[in-house]
Amino acid sequence: GTKADYSGYGALLGNVNAAAHLAGGAWLSAALGEELVFRAFLMHHLDHLLGHYRGGRVMAAVAGGALFGAMHLTQGISGVLLTGLVGALFGYVYLRSRRNLWAMILAHGLIDTWGIATLYLGWY
Repeated sequence: GTKADYSGYGALLGNVNAAAHLAGGAWLSAALGEELVFRAFLMHHLDHLLGHYRGGRVMAAVAGGALFGAMHLTQGISGVLLTGLVGALFGYVYLRSRRNLWAMILAHGLIDTWGIATLYLGWY
């Protein structure tokens, strides 16, 4: 029931240069970096460990999503839950798509870009 505090992003409001800079960093660190770590590396290993069990891919996706969510603890409990859910979904899609990492990078980048755009426009 607590509203998210976006005051730390106040410099983005109407500032195209700051928003573009943050978006570029997000594409490199989050879209590319997190997808390499959490999908290409972690999901590969979780699938190797759990994939031979019935429902192993789902278990791998849930475990990967839980770790992904935990890494977003600075966003509060709602941020952990939301990113954990998205992380589990991304992990499952990654495994089902024959490990199409580029699709996950694109999706992650677009989600982050949308979030930055809402901060830039003041839609929070």
